[in-house]
Formats: sequence, structure tokens, C-alpha cells
Amino acid sequence: MDVTGRGVPGVGSDAAPRHLTFVPLLMGLKNMRDETVPATELLICTKCRRGQEVGDDAVRPGAALHRELSETGLPEGIRLTEVECLSNCSQGCTIALRGPGRWTFVFGNLHETNHLDTIRDGAARYRDTPDGLVPWRERPEHFRKNCIARIPPMEAQNV
Repeated sequence: MDVTGRGVPGVGSDAAPRHLTFVPLLMGLKNMRDETVPATELLICTKCRRGQEVGDDAVRPGAALHRELSETGLPEGIRLTEVECLSNCSQGCTIALRGPGRWTFVFGNLHETNHLDTIRDGAARYRDTPDGLVPWRERPEHFRKNCIARIPPMEAQNV
């Protein structure tokens, strides 16, 4: 069998190539208006101590933030991913928002219980943009004042 999927039972020669079958999954999700919305990933640094001394057996603030968002949920189309370190230790808790073909944003100085709605709101606004660039005035106030980094998409040229 070649990469086009010819020779697979039930797949005709006019069918889409097999390697393109999962492209919609890779490229994004469908929103309620049936428009393609690129997938959004929310990364949370689970090793974050938020500038505090934390015992070896204690739950770190970053892990608590991840747990709270896992248990209470995120807007549709946003995938939660834990990472061990985002190297923003002095300004934690830290999150990042990223997606294919989009700018990546890193936000810090987040509290594991006080900023849950801020994170949900900011992630939903990010998700709803085609390029990840939420206009500054439309971002949650905490995101406006605590953007650690903004990283262009790999595909971007002349940025």
C-alpha cells in the first residue's frame, strides 16, 4: 500500500490520501458556527512555587493551579497540558497559550485559586482568534499587565 491509501479495502482511488484523513484533527476544531478554529493548548508549569518556600511533600502552587483547572474545566476547544518548568520561577504561577500557526503567549504572576476565571476568559479569547493575537484592550486585565513573552509562530516570516 502507498501513502495515498490505494489498496485499502473500502478506499477508492478517488478518496482522499490516507495521510490527509487526520488533517482536520491536526489543524483544529469546529466551533458552533462550523468554522475551523485552530486547536488551543494551555500549558501550566506544575513545578512553580510562586516565589514561596514549599516543602518537598507539599503541593506546589503550579500543581494546584493545574489540578483546579482540571477539576473545574476549561472552555470547549482548549486542551490543558502540564509542563515541569516554564523558567519563570520568580514570577509564577506561569501559563502559556499556544496553537498551530498562532503566536504563543506566556503569562505570569497568576494565583492558583484567585485567577481561574481570568485564565478561562483569556484562553477563550485566545482560542477565538485566528492568529492568537487578542487585542490588548480585550485581554483580561491581569494578562495585560503580566505578559512575560510573546513568541511568533514558527511559520511567521518578517515579524
